[in-house]
Amino acid sequence: MFKLLPTSDYASTAAGGPDEIYHGIYLLTDPAISSQDLACRGSDQPGVGRSVDEMIAFIKKQKSLLVDGPTPIVIDDHP
Repeated sequence: MFKLLPTSDYASTAAGGPDEIYHGIYLLTDPAISSQDLACRGSDQPGVGRSVDEMIAFIKKQKSLLVDGPTPIVIDDHP
């Protein structure tokens, strides 16, 4: 995982401040769905692949979530 954040926030984090205080952009290089077992082991959920489509399909099947279709957005004239 990579984090991009303002230098002012980085200075407080480097000094031992809590990670929750800054606003940044996270780049996850190898995302996966975490195991949903009660032990919360932090391992991958068995049977769920790492492609975007496989992870979205898993999330859509969760009864505890209300999942709707995608919402188009534009950032700096880029869809």
